[in-house]
Amino acid sequence: MEPENGMNSRRYYLILKEKHILDLGCGYGWHCKYAAEHKAKSVVGVDISEKMLKVAQEKNQDDKITYIHSAIEDLIPILNLMMPLLVLLPSTILRIMIV
Repeated sequence: MEPENGMNSRRYYLILKEKHILDLGCGYGWHCKYAAEHKAKSVVGVDISEKMLKVAQEKNQDDKITYIHSAIEDLIPILNLMMPLLVLLPSTILRIMIV
């Protein structure tokens, strides 16, 4: 899929291309799917809600996406090992992209 028209879409396409993405608090997986469609190499979505992850797996599945049921605070020791991290803040939701 080619990037959509517009500066923001083009910018995010270039940022996501061939990167490994970690989406904390992924909810229904919309951002995971967006990243996969915009050439991310792999995407991991993490959420504490089993119900939301079930919907994500049904509606926003892709071979590049893995969904994990976990609290974010349980992943902090692992995240400390994954440096460097680039933090993206679309709206008020924290998204982390591994570069």
